[in-house]
Amino acid sequence: TSGAFYPHHVDARDMGPASTFAVGERFTCALARDRAAWCWGDGTLTCGAGGIPCPTARRVVGPPAFAELDAGTSHACGRVGGRVWCWGQGGSGRLGTGGDSDVAAEVAGITDAVQLALGHQSTCVRRATGAVVCFGEGAAGELGAGDGLDHSTPVEVVGLLDATDLVCDRGCFARSASRGWLAWGEGNA
Repeated sequence: TSGAFYPHHVDARDMGPASTFAVGERFTCALARDRAAWCWGDGTLTCGAGGIPCPTARRVVGPPAFAELDAGTSHACGRVGGRVWCWGQGGSGRLGTGGDSDVAAEVAGITDAVQLALGHQSTCVRRATGAVVCFGEGAAGELGAGDGLDHSTPVEVVGLLDATDLVCDRGCFARSASRGWLAWGEGNA
C-alpha cells in the first residue's frame, strides 16, 4: 500500500517543532518554531514547478518569519506584519503575482493585512481598515467584486468596509461589525 489511506510519518527533522499547520488538497505547510514556512507533498509548492512530490518538509524560500499561514487547494500564503507573500500554483491570479511560484513572492499593494483566508482558487485578505480584498478565480463570485472575473491583483469586496473576521473556501464568510455575517461566492450547495 502507498500509505495514502492511513497515517504515516513525515520526515520533518530539519524543520523541528511546528506551531501552526495549513493543509491544501495535496500538500501541507507548517510554521516552525522560528516562524519559517515549510511544506511537503505536492511538488509545485516545495520542490519546484516540475511537480516532484516531496515526502520531506522543505523550507519555503522567502521571508524568514511569518505571523500567519493559510492554504488553498494548490497555493499557500503567509503574512509578515501587514504584507502578504504567496507561493504554489498561480492559475487565475490567486498568488497575486502572475504565474506559478515555488518561492514566496510578495503581493503588491497590501501593507496593512491582519488576516488571510485562502479559498479553493482564490485569496482574500482582511485589512486593518476592515475592508477585504481578494484575488484569483472569480467566475462564481468568490472575489466579491461583483464582476464574475478573475483578478491577479487585489480587488475590494463590494460594500464590506468593517470586517472583523474572515473565512473562505469555494465562497467566503465575513463578520461585519454592523451587519453580522455576510457571504459571497459559490452558493449552489
